[in-house]
Amino acid sequence: MPKTPTLPFLADMKMEQIILCFHGKLNNEMIQYFIKIMDLNLIQCEVRKVQRRRIISVMIESLQNVIHYNARLQEEANEVEQHTYFIFYHSSTGQEAPVYRLLVSNPVKEAHIQNLKARLETIKKQAVDSLHEEQLKILEHKSVKADENQHHGAGIGLIDMARRCYGNFDYNFYDFNNNFKYFTIQFVFNGQV
Repeated sequence: MPKTPTLPFLADMKMEQIILCFHGKLNNEMIQYFIKIMDLNLIQCEVRKVQRRRIISVMIESLQNVIHYNARLQEEANEVEQHTYFIFYHSSTGQEAPVYRLLVSNPVKEAHIQNLKARLETIKKQAVDSLHEEQLKILEHKSVKADENQHHGAGIGLIDMARRCYGNFDYNFYDFNNNFKYFTIQFVFNGQV
């Protein structure tokens, strides 16, 4: 079993910024717990209801993606699912409007990276309005089979998450071991939206 690497985003984070943090093996019951804790923390931070829904929706979708991907890895007898990170934190200082960041990181097979990167770049280059149109188009053509590289999905979840954070997300891949890299995606939400 490979050791958990030191990831750059962990070194730069301050404890007082962290609202919710998890490292380990995810399951659906944990997501229900995270929803309750996240909602309570966002209410305490006086985040408006519409923005709370956006943040929680992205959290749910991103964590479910990790759970589904890890289940496929487990079927292939890969033992890396316990290395998932989920961190929700703020990065505002002084008089600035609060900025909330949701970071999810999990090992991804190197063989899947090229396709994932291409899908993310395509989404990242699109205007938020066109993302909605693309999402509708995919839903209208549900009968079209997803190709093998899309892992049984049409990318609707990624598009929806990008829409909910107004396209304000970034991603990276970090070294993990010979067959895997750490895929890290971070969604940014302005607290006053």
